[in-house]
Amino acid sequence: MDNDLEFADEEPRVKYSPDNLELLGLNELDPSRVLLECQEYGQKWSPNFEEGGRLPSLWWKCPNGCNADADTTDIEEDSP
Repeated sequence: MDNDLEFADEEPRVKYSPDNLELLGLNELDPSRVLLECQEYGQKWSPNFEEGGRLPSLWWKCPNGCNADADTTDIEEDSP
């Protein structure tokens, strides 16, 4: 089996940008720490960075699950 295959059900890596934050219902409280706030209930969090300083693939999902079903159709994806 080829390990380089992409699966249709994999989440896209969402690029960290002001436009994407707005589309996902997020406020940026502190860009230097990537401190985020959910616009729906005000939950605040900062995602844990992966090795090499990269954001995890689901960095944008609110811990409360508020935006878990967000439509990512118009979201700009991050490059691998």
